[in-house]
Amino acid sequence: MVAIDRSAGAKGQHFYAERRAAAQRIGSIPWLRLPNHDAAQHALRRKFMPLHPLAFATVSLLFATACCERDSMSALSSNIAPQKASHYVSLRGNDANPGTAAQPWRTLRHALTQLRAGSTLWIAGGVYRERGLDVALRGDEKLPIQIRSAFGERATIDAALPGFEDAPERAWIPHDPLRSVWRSSQPIPGLGVVYGRLPKDDSGRALVPYASYAALTSQNENFDPSGIYYCGPGLFYDATTGVIYARMQPSRVQTATRQAHPRNEDPRKLSLRIYAAGAALRLAPGSHHVDVRGIDIGGAEYGIELANGTANITAQDCDLEAGRYAVLARGGHHDLSFGQIRSDGRFPPWVARSDVKEPSIGPPANLMQGAAFQLEGAIARVTIDACTLQDCFDGIDTLAAVSSLEIANTSFVGMRDDAIEIASNAHHVDVHDNQILSCCSAISWNGHIAPQAADAGTKWIHHNVIDTRATAFYGRADPTGTLPTSWRGPLSDGMATGRPFNLHDTSNINGPDPWKVYRNTVVAGVDVDGDGIGIAYRFAPVDPSRPHEVIDNVFVLHGDQCMLRHARVHDGSQVFDGNVWARFGASATTPLMRQCDNNAVIADFASWNAFAISSHATAARAHYTPGWEANGAEGDPQLDANLHPRRGGLADGDGVPLAARPWPGATRGGWRGALAPR
Repeated sequence: MVAIDRSAGAKGQHFYAERRAAAQRIGSIPWLRLPNHDAAQHALRRKFMPLHPLAFATVSLLFATACCERDSMSALSSNIAPQKASHYVSLRGNDANPGTAAQPWRTLRHALTQLRAGSTLWIAGGVYRERGLDVALRGDEKLPIQIRSAFGERATIDAALPGFEDAPERAWIPHDPLRSVWRSSQPIPGLGVVYGRLPKDDSGRALVPYASYAALTSQNENFDPSGIYYCGPGLFYDATTGVIYARMQPSRVQTATRQAHPRNEDPRKLSLRIYAAGAALRLAPGSHHVDVRGIDIGGAEYGIELANGTANITAQDCDLEAGRYAVLARGGHHDLSFGQIRSDGRFPPWVARSDVKEPSIGPPANLMQGAAFQLEGAIARVTIDACTLQDCFDGIDTLAAVSSLEIANTSFVGMRDDAIEIASNAHHVDVHDNQILSCCSAISWNGHIAPQAADAGTKWIHHNVIDTRATAFYGRADPTGTLPTSWRGPLSDGMATGRPFNLHDTSNINGPDPWKVYRNTVVAGVDVDGDGIGIAYRFAPVDPSRPHEVIDNVFVLHGDQCMLRHARVHDGSQVFDGNVWARFGASATTPLMRQCDNNAVIADFASWNAFAISSHATAARAHYTPGWEANGAEGDPQLDANLHPRRGGLADGDGVPLAARPWPGATRGGWRGALAPR
């Protein structure tokens, strides 16, 4: 059992135990082989399909094609006395029915208003094309509200705009043929912003939700400080006229890399999925004790939105398809549990990271800066377990004081920015047993406000496998020289890699925020900013009694670069010991440590042996005996194709025994890194 703060009662403990049991049933994930996303989804569905004795009578269901109300954003509510009951909804039902298995309701919009504490809603398989489901659901600790797909079936809530996917020939008319620009045949007021995806058989990648009409229609494809340039197929919504503009012309980058999607530039011949602002399913303020399982949700800016003040919410075994955030929790929550959530952002490889981030005001693709999970504000007791997150911009972002957060057994593949971003004032954060592959950055600090002194040092990063070697499109051609030169990458083609540990907006942090980083296996390439692994503690506020500790990890770097940069040795801020350090492809003159700081005396060190006999090592020993990396090793850990070290090699056996430390998973070991030798 992980030793983190779950003091809010037995219900939170129950959620945690349930998620851990589910993860154990899943078994181990192949650590290096990229998952077959579709196969993984079907396997999980078969294994975790909810079982219940009350199932629908066998019926043949058809997909719904009816349009849904557009003015449905006001919250629905239910205030009926608590009582166990089962209700049913089917695409062949009628809202005038009593909602029984024999006479089900037709719409989720109606069905959700009928739920009360103790209700279970069974949803027949099929696609429910309903936009803006916004509902207040209030269950009870002993009588939660449960929402399920029918036994053996799969229900989908699809909030995508009607017409563009099923009747595209009527949805578009030419607007500016010289620039390949089309517009919606009818205005659609009140959408706010639009997102979209190409057809599944034409890459299925996300369309760029352009910040301006000028960027969508620009003939320039190089970076421009104005933010007005074209970076690939996308959409623009004119809030004044209600018109959606589309341009499907592949960019030069796509053509050069043989990724010219879509294959047809005429949107009338493309089944585009287009999403509006808002959530496919929103739980209104005050919702609590709600359990959603086995339902796929998407077709909107957000998949599931939890408005301020929800509690005891579970989402399990769901595919979430969203324009920006698959799950958005806006603060004031507690006891949230997410398990076997699958979110594929389909971020297009032809859109550069710089298109989203630069210039600082008005990047053309700024609205693509989203995450699978966005946790904002004060949130207590959150579990994210056994999820599969792929090709999003970010994986899990936390903003402000998230406490008692566990992220475990989750696969992150192809994040274009951070897999996990941890707010500086978050505390009791346990990140363990995850695989983070082909991501620009794996785990990052973010924020200015430190945790309370009593909570400092309660971020534990352990037993994760991290591999950030894969390159991605980082910075596009920049004739003005505005972007950092390094963003062009080592081959000057814009392709670059990030680093496993990163910093965001942390220069003015107001107190110590040390981490405990132990028994991870970390493999990196040449970092675009030259910071190597990025694991040094870089903040000025220090508490020597609670240092940043980096212990018993395996660090491997492929490329001619330092591994550790900007570490300090004189102030007790950080400790490194028991780690295995290995570089491949580095020249003999490349220092292992760069710009190591001993009270403003800055030095480079070619190896740990060179550091050990230096005055810098003497300064470090004043705070940590027996000294930095006294139990560490520099050499090849001999990792196999799945990143397990060789039995009998450098990583076989503890560097520093951790069993006596009050850290989650401290007793798991007998080796360095995340994986057992073999």
